[in-house]
Amino acid sequence: MQATDNSIPTLTLEMLEKSNPRDILFSGIVNQYYSPKDGFNRLGIGEQVKFVVVAGFGDWALYYGTAHYSDQYIAENGEKVFCENHIQQIVHCPKAIAFYRY
Repeated sequence: MQATDNSIPTLTLEMLEKSNPRDILFSGIVNQYYSPKDGFNRLGIGEQVKFVVVAGFGDWALYYGTAHYSDQYIAENGEKVFCENHIQQIVHCPKAIAFYRY
């Protein structure tokens, strides 16, 4: 599933239960600069950033990288998002957040 700037994808517990480890559940591109310390630059200044949601062994994680990389490359080599507030800006996950792999 591909997300866009204007839509926040939802991650459900059912999606996690049906997934296999290392499955890419969905990805998306935002046109705003992201930094792990500050979150998003809402002025829209900076490069496009791609996010990838990856299933684990009963958990999941969110990785990011520059938009020109493939989903698979970011899943394997991207930077992990650790701040719950930043995670929830990208993925709507009210119940699934409890299973995030920090």
